[in-house]
Amino acid sequence: MPVYNEMDFDGRVQRCAETLSEKYHVTTFSVDSLKGYSHSQFDVRKINLSLFGSSGGFRYVYFCIILIFTSLYLRPRMIYAHDYFTAFPSRISAFLTGALLVYDAHELIIPEKEFKLGLRSKIFYWLEKLSLGRASLVIAANPERAELMKNHYGLRIAPTTIRNIAIVPETFSNEKAVNSNYPELKRHRGGLIRLVFQGYLSADRGVIGTVKALVQLPSNFELVLVGTGPDRDLDAIKRSVKKLNLEKRVIFLGRVPQKDLHAILRTCDIGVVYYFTRTLNHLYCASNKIYEYTQAGLPVVSTSQPPLLHICETYQIGEIIGSGRGDQASEISGIVEASKLIASNMETYVDRIPSFLEENNWKEESKKLKAAVNELL
Repeated sequence: MPVYNEMDFDGRVQRCAETLSEKYHVTTFSVDSLKGYSHSQFDVRKINLSLFGSSGGFRYVYFCIILIFTSLYLRPRMIYAHDYFTAFPSRISAFLTGALLVYDAHELIIPEKEFKLGLRSKIFYWLEKLSLGRASLVIAANPERAELMKNHYGLRIAPTTIRNIAIVPETFSNEKAVNSNYPELKRHRGGLIRLVFQGYLSADRGVIGTVKALVQLPSNFELVLVGTGPDRDLDAIKRSVKKLNLEKRVIFLGRVPQKDLHAILRTCDIGVVYYFTRTLNHLYCASNKIYEYTQAGLPVVSTSQPPLLHICETYQIGEIIGSGRGDQASEISGIVEASKLIASNMETYVDRIPSFLEENNWKEESKKLKAAVNELL
């Protein structure tokens, strides 16, 4: 089960590996975070790419070469490739070993008239397209993406939908432990309302817009940023925070291990799901944030992508912002008003969360995943 990422931080891959390890011997192949990640349910193989520094091309090619040789050594019955980075090297590995190929598309990278694909995205798009013909099973993270992939690639049947729903950890750190490990999160005064934005911190995910909204909110509102992103974008976020004199109201935690995330979110009050650009990948987002937030008991403020709009309108666990046209001024003012509304009616929103989680959980998704793999094997 290869993924071009550190396993410590990739909840979807962890969930899939844990699910399939209930019946099969699973070996994951990932980038070494150098933090000693291991798992009791499956074998973990990691490759150290730190020698290459920030040279992305060399890192990726080396990863692919070692992945292919590892596949030849292990001779798996199935190669379950995660995300477009591993699609083509996994196709080669499957061809050389005779293994079945499963491809789990984490992102949509199909071309659009309105948005020009960069060279990097074009390369991975063509590699994904070449790989799909070999795959015995294609998986997408929501039904909208599955239908788009079916139509664009001319697939005989739509990919199997396995939604990106997080698992609530059986045990997690209490508030005292969280404050010890992340002292920035200790509340130094009462009456605080803490917004949280967790995930990939990039310019097209509305982080700066959320920062701009914070300055319009009362001084008892804070913002916690959990995750990392491109250096250029992180610098822009920090410049925005400094320019608006929000250093004391914005907490940067950086990238945190998946095992700590739930406990961190429980120290917050409102989760922000914000996609600014209108690419298909963002328009039909498969956000795990909305599940991670609500599992920690947080109502959400969300932009109006169709999957998110459906959830918020059906279960009333938060407020939708913006016009749906990517109007940032409207979305920023929407965050302000929605945050105030939720804060003033917090108990009402929180009370609706259990019914949402009862109908949307990983247990049901894992059944679909096991059934699809069992049919192949």
